[in-house]
Amino acid sequence: MLNTSDYEISHYVSKNTSIFSKKNIVYVSNFNENSVIKLPFNFFDIFSFSRILRRFFRLDKCNVFLINTKPLNLIIIRWGQVYLYNKDSGLIKTLTLKNCRNILHVDLCRLPNGNLCFGEYGSNNKRKKVPIYMSKDNGFNWDIAFEFPENSIKHIHVVKYDSFSQNIWCCTGDNDGENKMVIFDKNFNILETLGDGSQLYRACDLFFTKEKVVWLMDSPNEKSYVVSFDRKSKVISRGQELVGPVWYSAQLRENLFIAATSVEPGYSMEHKSAQLLLSNDLISWKSIMKYKKDLLPIDYFKYGVIAFPVGKQDLKSVYIFGEALINLDGVIKKIDLSDYAF
Repeated sequence: MLNTSDYEISHYVSKNTSIFSKKNIVYVSNFNENSVIKLPFNFFDIFSFSRILRRFFRLDKCNVFLINTKPLNLIIIRWGQVYLYNKDSGLIKTLTLKNCRNILHVDLCRLPNGNLCFGEYGSNNKRKKVPIYMSKDNGFNWDIAFEFPENSIKHIHVVKYDSFSQNIWCCTGDNDGENKMVIFDKNFNILETLGDGSQLYRACDLFFTKEKVVWLMDSPNEKSYVVSFDRKSKVISRGQELVGPVWYSAQLRENLFIAATSVEPGYSMEHKSAQLLLSNDLISWKSIMKYKKDLLPIDYFKYGVIAFPVGKQDLKSVYIFGEALINLDGVIKKIDLSDYAF
């Protein structure tokens, strides 16, 4: 396992594999074999010597997704370029994104047939078309599986496979009228669209159970809530009020769930801290840790965010990393949450 104190982002953690990054370098420990992957240099990387400048220029932004461990196969996204990495061929650029530099720290959607897909996440101020990409060969080649038309959405938060319905869900955002849950079949034909575009349907992740689909709202503009969709009745219910918008969430091995609220302009600034939440049923969530927003201007030096790596983690060893938070800016921490268990 790599030493977390040397890195800024924790992309993936499991028993035998860990993936971290800092600036334009990715560090992999895979079954005790270490790899260092240096990504192409961008002009702005000349400012990467300073954490404050890395925040200002967003130089720490990077996505790394583990596709295979033996042999090691990764998909990496930085500065709008998508790369495939494996031990034999090294780093190969496979795709240039249209409207964004990176996506959120969520896993790629992996379909039962092995296809990979993800949607673009960016500012998209001109509201251009927003594609969902698909690869049928583990990231060597990409095609557009679906494209949202102009002036329909800002960006895509997540594309996720629902093993219960065997359909694909896509969460879009951000402004009123743009927040939707779009449900596709395996060929990306639209089956159903949930929501009226309001903030109630603004979410960055989804939890699937046999009876329900649950999401935690990601709205800094108004109060966020736990929301559940009953598969049988089709009724959408608003549950517990949250202390802020939620970007990232994950399931632990013990069948517990973690999530984190963020600090960003709007209603969420009222609490001025990002909070770590824990649940055993997806309905009731308790706040177990708080990290205050630091004093740098939020519009230029990032929102206060807590994120999690992909990979099933244990309650006693949960990795988190953060931005713009006191004691959790550009830092990866390994924490023991066993004292907070239900």
